[in-house]
Amino acid sequence: MRRTAIRMAVLGFFGLAVAGWVGGASPLSCAMKALGGAAVIYVLTTVLMRVMVQMIVDTMMENPGRPHDKGPET
Repeated sequence: MRRTAIRMAVLGFFGLAVAGWVGGASPLSCAMKALGGAAVIYVLTTVLMRVMVQMIVDTMMENPGRPHDKGPET
């Protein structure tokens, strides 16, 4: 989970930096805004991934004896 969150944050950092640069902002302003955005993306990605994993685990624990759906039997 951590690796994916870091990857998303790095991609977001560069995306936000390029967007600020294209918009004509100063380099320091681009870097600071991109750094803040990357931090937010990291936190959100981490939280959302934990929620998704918890949902999957909860679903699996509700019906532990249920066999996997193998489609229609012939």
